[in-house]
Amino acid sequence: MPTWVWMVVQNRDRAAASLKQAVARGDREAAEFSRMWLAERQAVLERVGQRYGVQLP
Repeated sequence: MPTWVWMVVQNRDRAAASLKQAVARGDREAAEFSRMWLAERQAVLERVGQRYGVQLP
């Protein structure tokens, strides 16, 4: 599996952490951005998993 896939996994994890922090702060705008960012990273990982026939964390 390409190295860049793990970079996307880390990016997804950062998006999830960012979302959690934004929600805790009550920052609705940041939370919405983080939700979109997280959804995009998750979609990429799902497509990669299908392409390579693996289930990514």
